Amino acid sequence: MSHSDDWQRAATAYHEAGHAVVRYLLAFEPKSVKISTTSNTQRAAKYGDPLHGIKLDTDGSGRARLRLEKAIRISYAGPLAEKKYSVHWRVSNGAYDFGRIEELGLIACDGSSTQAKLFLHWLEVATQEMVDAHWAAIERVAKRLLVHNRLAGAHISAVMRGAYSAESGEHRPRQFALPKV
Repeated sequence: MSHSDDWQRAATAYHEAGHAVVRYLLAFEPKSVKISTTSNTQRAAKYGDPLHGIKLDTDGSGRARLRLEKAIRISYAGPLAEKKYSVHWRVSNGAYDFGRIEELGLIACDGSSTQAKLFLHWLEVATQEMVDAHWAAIERVAKRLLVHNRLAGAHISAVMRGAYSAESGEHRPRQFALPKV
């Protein structure tokens, strides 16, 4: 594998880890995350859709709006984590995510591109702060992805709870206190 392939694989791991960690933090546990060793177009994350069951064209409820905002933040998290990881980041690396973000932003703002631009800027800043605040968790997930290529949702949850050591990647069993007799 070339240096360029290694870099792309690592960038993909950080991208997918960003999605997974922010998704977890927003209470939408990922089902699985994987990275492909053959092509950056084969990035893969299996997530249940945060907008499942919501009809955005007719549902004006607060619940629908909150889920829409969370979906946008999850979409921003991948490219923002990849950008933080790599000085070689290009906007094209998150083309699919940015297309989804733009589409959802216009829906949220009833088609007003001016409102959507400001709304999406606010969500991008909020998501960047979330990525920065949880960078250690994103790194732990990315490093485990680089070792295993795929993580099930339970493994991501375990990483988020600190069940894996950041340095060694080894599983750290929970410590239980014995009751006093």
